[in-house]
Amino acid sequence: MNVEQAIFTSLCSQRQKGYQLAASSPGLTAGEVQELSVWGPAHDALMCDAGRPLSINFHRLSSGRFAVSRTHLNGDEYSGRGGGQVYSHILVLRESVFASFGYHPFRVLEAAEVAGRLTLWEPGTETLESFPLPGACSPVRGIEVARAKQTLSTSLLSRLLHITMLPENVGVMTDRNPHLQVAAMFDLLPLDRRTDMTFSTGLKPSQQRNFHLQIARTTNDANEVQRLDRQRVWFDLRHDAGDLVGPLNEWAEFVAALLEGGHIAALPRVLRSTDRQRDGSLSGILSELELGLQQNIGWPAASAEVPI
Repeated sequence: MNVEQAIFTSLCSQRQKGYQLAASSPGLTAGEVQELSVWGPAHDALMCDAGRPLSINFHRLSSGRFAVSRTHLNGDEYSGRGGGQVYSHILVLRESVFASFGYHPFRVLEAAEVAGRLTLWEPGTETLESFPLPGACSPVRGIEVARAKQTLSTSLLSRLLHITMLPENVGVMTDRNPHLQVAAMFDLLPLDRRTDMTFSTGLKPSQQRNFHLQIARTTNDANEVQRLDRQRVWFDLRHDAGDLVGPLNEWAEFVAALLEGGHIAALPRVLRSTDRQRDGSLSGILSELELGLQQNIGWPAASAEVPI
């Protein structure tokens, strides 16, 4: 199955001036083109408070296909106004392609970059190629989880996992690499939760882009950040001093104990088990996993105390 693509940016074309879906591949439907034209991040859409302005984004289109995108600044706008030209490269893929990459948006982008499919678009053509995206990967990349644990701590990862699994839309304030955090969080999520876990790591909140998880890497006062979007619940995870209210959910506690015990290698087996038993209760699935892990690797029960 081919991957479709589109570019949303600002330019002065014969068709129109300003921000627009400047180019797209022919496999996109008219409805998808219209939806992406409304969704596209325009002038001043990137959060630039800390670090290089860059956002990785993931959402589902009304057609059922998935959109994985990368947004960054690309020089100056043609109009000459300040702030830089916001440029988004959007990949649109079917679930079968997404599944082959473990339902992991970052793995999709990595594969596309390796294949040379994320090069900067040059104005002059409005038609892009559809392309196959070869390869596949495990739902969990253990080496990445280990790196994230070392950099971010089990405490922060388990809090982030708990927060993102809340039913309401959430926002997270952070002072660390948001891409590393969200990529690690996806490695730790059950597979059946990944397709609905829409997110942005660096776009400002907007009614046109209603992500489940909004990351704000910022040094600003918490009240100032919350004013950006009062419709979601915000959590401050800066300096690892998360204001999480209440205990971790069952899955986050289970994963925290697994990480704390140094059993990262067991994660692929755990995720495959939850995917096969997705119709069962989480408590029952976790009980079976605990028993199996105790017998095979001497892993402590998830009810053991985990520092949070």
